[in-house]
Amino acid sequence: MSKRDWTPIEAAFFDKVAGSGCSYDIPDGERPFQFTAPQFSRLLLYAARADESALSAQTTATMYGRLVTQRYDPKDYPEVWNYNWHLLVRAANGMYFMSRPRTDMDFSHWMAEPLSSSSLKLFGAP
Repeated sequence: MSKRDWTPIEAAFFDKVAGSGCSYDIPDGERPFQFTAPQFSRLLLYAARADESALSAQTTATMYGRLVTQRYDPKDYPEVWNYNWHLLVRAANGMYFMSRPRTDMDFSHWMAEPLSSSSLKLFGAP
């Protein structure tokens, strides 16, 4: 990934769960501004364990986790729920950055029904 593939992101919520290896549903009031538009119905954070890395990220920054977006888009009927993910890294200066959205999910990019919290094994808000 080149420098233009990374966007600075306010991620103070991440410090609460860093290194846990768990997934969390980020509440509306704690979402970074990039994900506050109404079509984003959910923002999930997988907080990577300290021993995990992202070898394919092509960055020297520390991998901190993955952000997964759940977005509603009626134009995609009948599969109106869209999912993307962003790699979340922390640079040596302490700033957080996220990658461009990716569609190569562990599950389908488009779905007719939203994923349930239980299927995602979420731990709730950090």
